[in-house]
Amino acid sequence: MSRAKKGVLIVGTGTIGEPLIHLFAKSKKEIDIGRVFFHKRTPLIEEVGKVKDMQNAGAYLVADNNETTFSKFKEIGLEPVMTIDECMRTADVVIDCTPEGNKLKAKYYESASNPKGFIAQGSEAGFGIPYAWTINDSALETDTRFIQVVSCNTHQILCILNSLVLRRTAIDNLSFANFTIIRRASDMSEDKGILGMEAEKTSHAPYGSHQAFDAVRVLKTLGKNDFDLPVFAQALKAPTQYMHTIAFNIEQKNALNWRDAWTLLKSNKLVAFTKFKSTNRVFARARDSSRTILGRILNQTVFFEPSLYVSGDGSRISGVCFTPQDGNALLSSVAATLWLLDPKTYREKMNVFDKFLFEEI
Repeated sequence: MSRAKKGVLIVGTGTIGEPLIHLFAKSKKEIDIGRVFFHKRTPLIEEVGKVKDMQNAGAYLVADNNETTFSKFKEIGLEPVMTIDECMRTADVVIDCTPEGNKLKAKYYESASNPKGFIAQGSEAGFGIPYAWTINDSALETDTRFIQVVSCNTHQILCILNSLVLRRTAIDNLSFANFTIIRRASDMSEDKGILGMEAEKTSHAPYGSHQAFDAVRVLKTLGKNDFDLPVFAQALKAPTQYMHTIAFNIEQKNALNWRDAWTLLKSNKLVAFTKFKSTNRVFARARDSSRTILGRILNQTVFFEPSLYVSGDGSRISGVCFTPQDGNALLSSVAATLWLLDPKTYREKMNVFDKFLFEEI
């Protein structure tokens, strides 16, 4: 492979890894990426079709560094192209889509010299700079090598704050923001679930849930480190497999009217809008659309249009949004990858993915 074409290794093939592999593989020519590799740890006969789909999309399977694993993959009809150690010497960026990003960082990534950078997903605080596409790109610096793409509900919190506060004025205009996160009980691909509503403990004082804590960590990379940002979230869990839902209430010092709030939301291309009032209708419509990659919504939030409320004095704004769970953080992983490869061209290349964004669902 010519070194002019950059290689990307995606570790993990779960609910984040699989669509990310397809997204890179199907867009690699447009964004000037060479080979897309993916590491799958365990050879499973029931996942042969899934792996072959990724290979047919143009991605290459790599496996653990032992002959036994290679043999087991071959026994079920899958042919790895190399070991993960060999791939680490080839890939320019490694995207970790496992729940063990920090462990793998300490065990492998910190000592790997070839890749320009490493990206972890979700709640891996401490892995690197917490990041969300369009929110804190200015925090990425020339020596940045480790990046934590924050979770889906953190993206949604940040998208609302970005649309209604940051894109209008400074973050210190925010008096208070409260987010109630109603999370789905399990992923569509999982067999677990719950029978009733559950409340999750507020373990990140004074911010409540880890989503608000991570949102504040992202915002503080913009230079607001001198005070505790007034953002709070409480997470609940509901017996559904479709989407998360967030109800928010924001108070600002500088008032705005309903029309201004509506215009601010509309001007953010990462906000999709819907008149559907249930997660299953939004989920089904997105799944059936030709616009998506594996049914994922790449917008950071889906705003329920009738829910927008602005108080008479313009100081309080509230609304309800649906979270595109395992889809709305994908573009942040792509943007972080392209930034690591070339900070000068990544913004222009990100325009390639506008065709996957919804204006209305």
